[in-house]
Amino acid sequence: MKYKFLLIIFYLIICINTAKAEDPFSRSFSTPSTLSNDIATLDDSGDGIHPMMKYPISKYFLKGVIVSLEGSIAVMSIPGGKDYIMFPGDPIGNDLHIIKTINQDFITAGKNSSEEELTIAVSNPILSTSMSGLN
Repeated sequence: MKYKFLLIIFYLIICINTAKAEDPFSRSFSTPSTLSNDIATLDDSGDGIHPMMKYPISKYFLKGVIVSLEGSIAVMSIPGGKDYIMFPGDPIGNDLHIIKTINQDFITAGKNSSEEELTIAVSNPILSTSMSGLN
């Protein structure tokens, strides 16, 4: 009887600990993309510049986004490169554009010193059923 009671208590403790899901929109959920001194986030060149801040902004493409009331994140990369999770406010490109907004189909990036904003569309957007002709 004591063994069953201990087993039930152990099971409840495990269930309680696994029931708390971490917020996927917090920076603690993933490795921050703006750390340039982390060896794991650097590309092969070894020059100490983060890949998301190394090339012109036109070289980057947007693989996907997650948008909710809690926040939004974007999955971005360069052709043949690793994927990086980006947040609004993160720098992108070698001329230091900042991700202003992350929308369902695109992101907007701009510089603080100018009003010019660039748009990067999702590279493979999902078509809705009304647009694809499947009714």
